[in-house]
Amino acid sequence: MKYWLLLLFIFSTTTHAEDKFQATQAKAVMGSVYESFVKIIPYVYADKANYEALKVKKNQEELIANLTDISNLFKGAKHVEFFQKPGFKPSLDTINSHLEDTILSLQSHNFVFALSRLKAVTALCVSCHSQLSDSMAKNAFGEAIGKEKRSRFESDYAFANYLYLLRRFTEAVNYFEMSINTNLEKTKSSSNSKVFDDNSSNQEIMGAIRRVLSIYTKININPNKAISFLKKYQSKKNLSKFNKETINTWIKSLERWKKYDSSKPLMIEDFIAKYLEPIENAKEKTMTEE
Repeated sequence: MKYWLLLLFIFSTTTHAEDKFQATQAKAVMGSVYESFVKIIPYVYADKANYEALKVKKNQEELIANLTDISNLFKGAKHVEFFQKPGFKPSLDTINSHLEDTILSLQSHNFVFALSRLKAVTALCVSCHSQLSDSMAKNAFGEAIGKEKRSRFESDYAFANYLYLLRRFTEAVNYFEMSINTNLEKTKSSSNSKVFDDNSSNQEIMGAIRRVLSIYTKININPNKAISFLKKYQSKKNLSKFNKETINTWIKSLERWKKYDSSKPLMIEDFIAKYLEPIENAKEKTMTEE
């Protein structure tokens, strides 16, 4: 018995040491990535396309240099075991390819394409960051990361997305809501009668709502809080009819979801058969928000 307890102690101690070593390696990589990332923030989070700025050769060279640094760091991360886990490796491969294409588009002066790809970088980052626990995220990013000020960003929405990227969710929600309220003020009341509304204010409102919704569902797994949040905006005067309908659909879906008993998890095959296959078979719903 003592022998097995000793083996268990050695195994758990070794595993903990390995996890700590992997986290230290990941932290070193992400710290270096962040140093270059903050230098490209004006292009990633700009509300207005920086075509004119990119026409300046010096700006092009600086941006390409910083993207190359990030690309090289992520390529080197292939040797870090932490990034080879099933949840992270596909995203690492994708972002490496994405950065290479972004650099090529800048070098060929295809600035429209380059700026679009720069804005998409954060979505690729979030695909990994959202999988981290709060403690792991703190270890991976370090205390020095995330000290950029609101003044560095063109809008509350841009700053909120930056905070979301770094998993500072409480602050992100505050700035997303500030962005929603600011844009509701900007939006003309006449938009309420429209079925679709593609103006930038409505797009930003729905982008912010989606982000907060993902925090309360994917991150916090709290459908009640998600419903409470959505109900604040479901009847807002300046929101387009289409977006109101979308929000109402989300609320109905969440009302069904909160009845799911998470204390009695299904085997993955049973979960797919019970919840996912019916959705896949309902072809008429593929173009809805449900």
